Amino acid sequence: MNLILRNVTVIDPRSPYHLKETDIYFSDGRIKQIGANLPSVPGVNEVSEKGIYVSPGWIDFQVTIGEPGR
Repeated sequence: MNLILRNVTVIDPRSPYHLKETDIYFSDGRIKQIGANLPSVPGVNEVSEKGIYVSPGWIDFQVTIGEPGR
């Protein structure tokens, strides 16, 4: 996956980008660069929408493995 997210708000109190709008460039499923006004990369899709928030992964520790409905 190669993608640039434009003007996203980062939600991560441990990050220097916390509560700031920035661009994020993903290449092969990993963050390659974070910063304001990143240059476009040929052949890379860009998403620029209002109200996009980015945060570290979420894990549901209450999930149960088993058949559905149990």
